[in-house]
Amino acid sequence: MNDRAKQRSIAPITVRILGQDEAAVLDRVVGMASAVHYVHPDKPNELWINEVGVAPAYQHRGIGKQLLEKLFDLARELGCTEAWVLTEAENSAARGLYAAVGGSEESVVYVTFDIKSG
Repeated sequence: MNDRAKQRSIAPITVRILGQDEAAVLDRVVGMASAVHYVHPDKPNELWINEVGVAPAYQHRGIGKQLLEKLFDLARELGCTEAWVLTEAENSAARGLYAAVGGSEESVVYVTFDIKSG
């Protein structure tokens, strides 16, 4: 078994940004992002971004960009050559954020499976 095959195929990553609450002067989580590091036996490593979220009171302050940049830094450390994320066509806020950090949209087919009853 080669070294790549010995690596875990999926490794979750979570990044949180702490912000200072002006009223309470306490640190609290105002944004989070999660991603999965995929290790393929025959493809370059890649990062799937599962979600990016920022509390409404803290949106439009660059926190989403910070979260994504941190994920990209971690992905580079892990040897990833690409990161990707899916979002709904009508989610203009997410699409704007992804474009602002250099993302390019591609056409994909989204497929779901109902696996409740085998």
